Amino acid sequence: MVQFRGILDLVLRKVLRNILSKYMALVKCNECGKAVSNVAPTCPNCGNPIQPILIEQTAKMWKGPVLIAWLVLIAGIFLFLTTNEQGKEIVKFAMYLGFFGIVVFKVIIWWNHK
Repeated sequence: MVQFRGILDLVLRKVLRNILSKYMALVKCNECGKAVSNVAPTCPNCGNPIQPILIEQTAKMWKGPVLIAWLVLIAGIFLFLTTNEQGKEIVKFAMYLGFFGIVVFKVIIWWNHK
């Protein structure tokens, strides 16, 4: 019975150590070389980031449509200033469409921000 309990104790310790090592491992800081917890955002000694810095992906996905909306708005303003009275209604529509597109896409970016 004593031998079984010793083996069980050893197995439980190994399992716990394995579980805790996934969450609380010590890693070496790339900048200063000191041991730092892998869950720490930065090294407490030198301030170097330990975890990778996440880049916002949502805004990148919507850059194209926002750029097109800006171009439509700028083209609309330019054409509004240079066209005669007959074509101004279509140009006004383009300006409104560009402005509306910018606002809508910015709200989508904000709403889907990760």
